Formats: sequence, C-alpha cells, structure tokens
Amino acid sequence: MIDNEDIQPISLSLEGMMAIFTKLQKEELPKNSLLVKPGHICEHIYFVEKGAARIFYYKDEKDITDGFRGEETLLLSIVSFIRQKPDKRGIELLDDCILWKLSYKDLEELSDNYPDIQYLYRMIMSSVLIMTQNRIDRMLFQTAEERYEDFIRSHPRAAELLTLGMIASFLGITQETLSRIRSRK
Repeated sequence: MIDNEDIQPISLSLEGMMAIFTKLQKEELPKNSLLVKPGHICEHIYFVEKGAARIFYYKDEKDITDGFRGEETLLLSIVSFIRQKPDKRGIELLDDCILWKLSYKDLEELSDNYPDIQYLYRMIMSSVLIMTQNRIDRMLFQTAEERYEDFIRSHPRAAELLTLGMIASFLGITQETLSRIRSRK
C-alpha cells in the first residue's frame, strides 16, 4: 500500500484536465467480471470510483492473488499496460464496480501533448513501483503475522470480499498458517 506521505498532490492545468475528461469512459460492471483475462493485454488504466478488484495469476494450476485495489485507487496490470503485451496477470472485480477507464493509446497521446499529464503519468508509475517495492520488503522482512496485520489494517473490507485462499496467496502463506494466525487474534 502506498502511504499518503508518498503521494504528492499534482495539479493539472485546466486544459490538461479537460483533455483527460474528454477521453475518460465510465463503466459499471458486476461482481466477478474479468476486466483483463490472464494472457491478454491490459489496454486501459482504471480509476475505481466504487467497488473493489484483485489482480491475480495462475501458477501450477493454483489461483494466486497478486494485489487488491479499492475505491479511489488506480487499477491496472502494470507489466501488460506498459509493454502493451499479454501478461499472466488478470483483473477480477470483487464487488459491483463503477470504473473510469483511459486507454493506453489515449494516455500516451495526452502525455505527448500536455507536460502536466506526462508528469502525472510518471508519478503514477513511480507510485506503482513504490507499492511493488513495499510488498517485496514485507515479504522479505516481516513475519507472516506482521504481514497479515498490515494487510488487515490497509484493507478493512478484506474479510467481506475475499476468500481465505485469496488472502493467504497474497501474503505468501498457506491457508493453514493463515487460520492459525487468525485463531490467535
């Protein structure tokens, strides 16, 4: 999770804001919809107005959860979006969602034409990099119990939206270990 102090306010010019708004598309999709199928290209970056989603992949025929996004966050399969090539990750909606999407092509075009949007794009990608490094650090330096406590603190709706298996795979532990941790709480 990105800490609030990691995010600096970014002010866009009126022209930049208007240009983005003309390209944004609103989508309302039901729970369990697949925004991106594993093995396909993530062609859009999404802003989650309402709802929640998870990023996942399959490994050895097991469903592995790679990340969660809730309301007022950005959602994308980063590797696929940046490269515009298929990736093993998919995106599934965990809730009925209201999303705002912007295509890769439109974002690139806007970035070429508006320096403040180019700066915003760079800050978004930097935030995703920081989030990824924070996750790696948690896996390397925290115990399973500490990772679970951090997860519950930063994902308050987790228990209502996620299965035990999803949480365990995200934390890099077995369901049995997660059950033991939860029973001690």
